[in-house]
Order: sequence, then C-alpha cells, then structure tokens
Amino acid sequence: MSKLFDALTRSLLEKYPADWLNQLGLIHGEPVRVMNSDLSSVTAEADKVIRVEGPQPWLVHIELQSGYDRTLPRRLLRYNALLNVKHDLPVHTVAILLHPGADGPELTGVLRQQSPDGRCRLEFCYHLVRAWQWDTEAILAGGVGMLPLAPLSARELDQIPIIVERLKERVDPAAFTAEISELWTSAAVMARVGFPWELIKHCFGGITAMRESSTIQAFIEEGRRKGLEEGEARAARRIILRLGRKRLGPVDETVEAKLNEIVDAERLEALTERVDQVSSWDELLAQN
Repeated sequence: MSKLFDALTRSLLEKYPADWLNQLGLIHGEPVRVMNSDLSSVTAEADKVIRVEGPQPWLVHIELQSGYDRTLPRRLLRYNALLNVKHDLPVHTVAILLHPGADGPELTGVLRQQSPDGRCRLEFCYHLVRAWQWDTEAILAGGVGMLPLAPLSARELDQIPIIVERLKERVDPAAFTAEISELWTSAAVMARVGFPWELIKHCFGGITAMRESSTIQAFIEEGRRKGLEEGEARAARRIILRLGRKRLGPVDETVEAKLNEIVDAERLEALTERVDQVSSWDELLAQN
C-alpha cells in the first residue's frame, strides 16, 4: 500500500509541479520545471526538485512522507545542503506528511543543533505541511494535479462521497485515458489511507477508470486478500478464547490485547494447538 501511495503522489508531483507549488503558496505564475533529483554522491535521492525561473532562480525540494521517520529533519538538511552545492541556488525545502502516522514530536519545521559550548550553532528551517489539514475546498478549486489529494482532508467517512461528486465536476467519470485513470486511481488510494476500502469502494462505482485500471484492480485484489486474512485471524482468536476459557480460566483485557496484536493466522492456529499443553494464559502467550 505505502509503495503504491508513494509512487502515485510522486507521479502527480512530476506531472503537475506548478499545481503543487501554487497549493503551497510558493509561486504566483512563474514558470517551473522538474529537475533531476539524483544526489548519488551520497547514495541519496530527493523526492522531487523543481526549479522556479525568474531574475533570481531558486529550487523547491519537496519530500513526500507517508510513514514515520524521526530522522526526517536531518535528511531534509542533508538534501538541502547537497542541492545547494550541486546547483548553486537557494533551496526551499518542503516536507509533506501524507498521513497522520507520519507525524511525530520531532517534526516542528525547525532543526537546531549546537556544540556543547554553544559556539557552533545551526538552525535549519523547513516548510512542514500536514496534508490532512489542507482545506478541502481549496484543493477542489485548485489545479488538477492536486485534486486526487482531496480525500486526504476528509475527517469523516460521509465526506468521501461528497468529495467524489465534486471530483466528477473536474474529472470526467465516463472517460478513460491514461491521465484520467491515474487521477481517479490516485484519489481512490488517497481515500483508502483514512478509511477501509470496503466502506469507500461504492463511492467510486460507475467511474470508468475504476473498472478499466489494472492498478486499481490489483489494489482491490490486495484488499480482498487482506480481508480474508483478517477474517481467518479473527476466527482463530475466537477458537483460542473458547478453548482457553475451558482449560485456562477467565480472560482479562491484557490477554485479549495480546491476542489482538497477533495478525498472522498461522501463528494464531499454532496457539490453538498448544492450548491443551499449557497451564496458564501467560504460559501460552509467552511461547508465541
């Protein structure tokens, strides 16, 4: 899921850089172009680097983050410095957190470091954006390259069908081209970030690109398999609890919590086979 999520957002950024920079409030009509972001001298590659033209050109480095990484501020500093050295241009670094799970206390927009005696100090400021806090209306009224990110701003499930209907006003739901397919597929994946696929898939029903896209069909199949695995795991937990109550006694919240943490059905099935070989819940779970 995360790989598909990252790939789609990077593709949107590559194809519609001006739309993204407008959403970030960084340009006002200036021409832009995506640049090579390879920084192979340190085996690193920034997500996307965009050159803003003008009398004094400058670079915008955008890093998309869908998972938590406490070292992100230091990585941003490294990219910023390397890009500045490579291109000899000022660099505006933006970190876009695509999911609340990517957020953390270290991410404040400022990285400060200093030597023990305080004489050598560094303060690196970066532009921090939490995509789920974006204004939905602003995204829907913005450039087409930002439209698929509108579902990220939904707080409640009932907002998703409203957003999809608004998207239909901008992106033809009956058309099927490579561009339209990517836009609708990206929107569906963004909606899946905050809500279970089974609850939102009907919102995208009737959209031609959803039926024709091999990417979204693979995505649906992945969700189906995951649903089956979760169902098997739930069934195995019920068996463990039923057998365990007879042999090991009552179940407290700690035991249920530990069982719920186990998502692998095979591991849970192995526990069912050991229930009659132990004398307590602690012994059973300690063997896992």
